Amino acid sequence: MHGYKYMLSDLGFYYCQYLRLMDYWKETLTVPILDVLYENIVANQEQTSREIISFIGLPWDEKCLEYYKTEHAVNTRSNVQVRQPIYNSSVRRWKHYEKHLGLLVRSLGNHVSQK
Repeated sequence: MHGYKYMLSDLGFYYCQYLRLMDYWKETLTVPILDVLYENIVANQEQTSREIISFIGLPWDEKCLEYYKTEHAVNTRSNVQVRQPIYNSSVRRWKHYEKHLGLLVRSLGNHVSQK
């Protein structure tokens, strides 16, 4: 089903294809597309959340900052994370595995900066 997930070089290739597709959509679609970086949400949740809510044309609601307090059912594999405030322990976590990621880094080439 997702064969690319087994080889780092394949994963890099598919990610580059995703970037190409996003560039194509940005050039051809008449609807705006907002890019949101995970690191920006972690670093400044309120500002980034406000940008997202404004972008989609909805009024701001302070509950956006306390999403984890909702009582609604969550049916995803990340259901435990949804019940927690945003945390920063995953930022740059890949650095722990950097010595094993050579194939991925090479397949990404210049498409992704290493922060």
